Formats: sequence, structure tokens, C-alpha cells
Amino acid sequence: MPLAIAETSRRRLHKALGLALATALTALALWLVFRNVDAATLLAALHKQDGAPLAMAALAIMLQVALGAERWRRTLAGLTPQLPQPPTASVYAALYMGVFFNCFPLGNVGGDLARIVLARNFDLPFGLKVMSILVDHALAVLAPVAIAVLTLPVIDHPAAKLAWLAAVGILLATAIGVYLLHFIEHVLGRWAHQRLIHLALRLGKELHALAGRREIYIALLFAILSSTCSSLAAYCIARSLGIEIGPLTIMGVMSIVTLVSVLPISLAGWGVREVSVVTLLGMLGIEQAPALLLSIEYGLLALLISLPGGVLWMFVRSRQDLSQKK
Repeated sequence: MPLAIAETSRRRLHKALGLALATALTALALWLVFRNVDAATLLAALHKQDGAPLAMAALAIMLQVALGAERWRRTLAGLTPQLPQPPTASVYAALYMGVFFNCFPLGNVGGDLARIVLARNFDLPFGLKVMSILVDHALAVLAPVAIAVLTLPVIDHPAAKLAWLAAVGILLATAIGVYLLHFIEHVLGRWAHQRLIHLALRLGKELHALAGRREIYIALLFAILSSTCSSLAAYCIARSLGIEIGPLTIMGVMSIVTLVSVLPISLAGWGVREVSVVTLLGMLGIEQAPALLLSIEYGLLALLISLPGGVLWMFVRSRQDLSQKK
């Protein structure tokens, strides 16, 4: 019992330290980006903003969430082709609630944990449900990388060329890794009795089988469409603020911003996203004030659209608690 208490205390301490570091980094990043922007300039840009494109941005973010849910559903189908699939509405609802926890900085559980909790109602093996979330994450990361490869060449800047080479390298490394899965399984087979190696081999076998099913490529397509909607939302916000930038250019910029924002080093990407947007658009001659507003409004729209997911979470959890009491 004392060992269990000590382990629980250690985990809580690590969680508190992680939250404190993320909060500090978020605050530092926001301070760095706000200190060079005049409040009067921000207010003037807001006063001139056109509301119609902003509404289109909100619709694009809604579509992004829906396409992300379909991405996960297709991933589940690819991992469990011989098993009955969970209802589409349940998959969509679970992902939407997960989006709420990913967007809400003070949420006490992550979006992935929320999905795992909600996915327990799916009539599927627990390991496959967790694996589907891991694969879904991988697709969500690969999508902006693929978009970067397609769009960064239109940006005439040395940094864009370097980023393009990095994106190409990531895609090639991923393709080689998938191709060598069988060889990796063979090499690690001699240590299959070790727990971590056994889990890695099991994951490798599932991924090897998944790579041969068309559902995973359909899921990747939905991942790319979802990421494209994110860029479309940013483009609409840019147009509402009077920022002169082409759709392909903003797609290239937002693909990099997305990859930076998903790093678990800040609160829901806040601060890191703002620094990235202001820096990257600044390289293209965009002033800091409208670039900062673009990033903030994108984050606020995503947060606002995710709020019903929190209400849905409370409703579902209350029903689960009632059913357990009965």
C-alpha cells in the first residue's frame, strides 16, 4: 500500500510539474508576441474586420471536426475489418468530446483519454481501440506534412525551401518505415519474451496488416481534407482582417503551424501557435497585429465550436454514472 501511495504521489507531482511548465511556456510565448504589438493597432484591425468571412471560418472548423471524426471511424474499420463496427454517431460524438478537451486549456483530462473512456462502449478489444487513437494521431500529423510538400514550393522564401525538404524527408522516412515493418518484426523477434518488445511486435503486426487495407488510405484522405479545412478557416480569417495572402500560401504556413502546435509543450497550443503564425507571416511581409489576431481568432473559434462537446461529455458521463448505480 505505501508503494502504491508513493507511486500515485509521484504521478501527481509529474503531472503538476508538466502543467506548470506548459503554463510558463504559454505565458512566455504570449508575452513575447504581445510586447511588440500596440493595443491601438489591434483595436483598429478589429474595427475594420469583415464578419462574413469569419462566419465561413467557423463553418470550415466545424467541417474539420466532422472530417476528423470520419478519419477515426475509417481507422477503426481498417484495424477491425472482421468485427462489428461501432455506430457512426458514437464515434463522431466521442471524437467531438475529445476535441473539447484538446481545445480547452484547463481541461483536467486530455482528448485522447476522453476518447478512450468513451470508446469503452465500443464492442471492440481495448488494445485495438487504443491503437486506433495512436494511428489516428499519426494520420493527423502526416496530413499537414503532405500538405506542406504540396504547397510550400509556391512560397518564395529560403525557410520555405528548408521546410519543404524536411517535410519530404518525413514522408520518405514514414514510407520506408512502413515498408520495413516486416523486417523490423523479424529482427525484434528474438526478444519477443520481453514485455515492451512483445507490445512493439504486436503493434507492428497490426500496422503491417493495416497498411494492406484500403480503409487506412481512405482515412488518410479524410485526414488531408480535415487539415485542408483548418487552412481554409485560417484563410477566411485572414481575408476578414484584410490580409493579402493566397490560399496555397496560407495552407503552407498553417501546415507548419499545425505541426508546431501539436507538440505537448503548451496549453492547447496557445502561445506557441501565436509565435509561429506571427513569425512565419512576418517572413512574408505581413504585419504583426493582423497576424496575431488571425492566430487568436482561430484559437477562439476552435474553442467556441468545441464547447458543446463539453456539454455532451457531462451528459454522457452523468448517464454512465446513473447506469452504474443501477
